[in-house]
Amino acid sequence: MKKKAELLRCKKNHIVGEVRWNGQRVPQVMVYRHAICEGESAPHNPLGPVTGQMNIPCSICGETRFWGISIPAAIYLVENMPGKMVFDFWQELLRRAKVEKPNVEVSDEPVS
Repeated sequence: MKKKAELLRCKKNHIVGEVRWNGQRVPQVMVYRHAICEGESAPHNPLGPVTGQMNIPCSICGETRFWGISIPAAIYLVENMPGKMVFDFWQELLRRAKVEKPNVEVSDEPVS
């Protein structure tokens, strides 16, 4: 079942975009070029879908609405990277997490 788009609003209730789900059920926000007030028609020329995260400014009042990345969106972005980039990405995550390769000796002998 397809989810209905949800309106994304600034703190003063102006509509700055709408949340939609792509074919992989990943939330994306369609950022409006110009914010609208309740009851106005959605613009025909949005800036486009944002799968990641960004601060979305309201063109009416200047407030900023933060759109944060979801776990499904992060996975979707990584899954769609070229192979080498995925490897480099995970290496960098491990480096930043200060996770080191375990120093384990491998033996062919059965474990008793």
